[in-house]
Amino acid sequence: MTEHEELEAERLARLAELRKSDQERGEKQPLEYRYGPESFGCHEALHATNLILGLIDRELAAHGSIIQNAEWYAHVRKAQDELAALYQKIGAAHLAGTDQRH
Repeated sequence: MTEHEELEAERLARLAELRKSDQERGEKQPLEYRYGPESFGCHEALHATNLILGLIDRELAAHGSIIQNAEWYAHVRKAQDELAALYQKIGAAHLAGTDQRH
């Protein structure tokens, strides 16, 4: 199994667990409504991503131990780049949905 296939299997298993948990709690609103673009849940994900980006910048990228080690610093920067890309994708989807409603 490729890494992509493993990640997709993990994602689908987590999604199934979340849906099962919702069903057990008697949740009436579907996940897509609560967490899809335009939703408060989507905005929460956008906000959390931004908070984590700031945390990484303040606590890791600027940390003396990280700055002294090229390999560690490269990992931190890669994590920042991936989270920044995620932030842009969430934001674009969230705003595209909002634009379509108005």
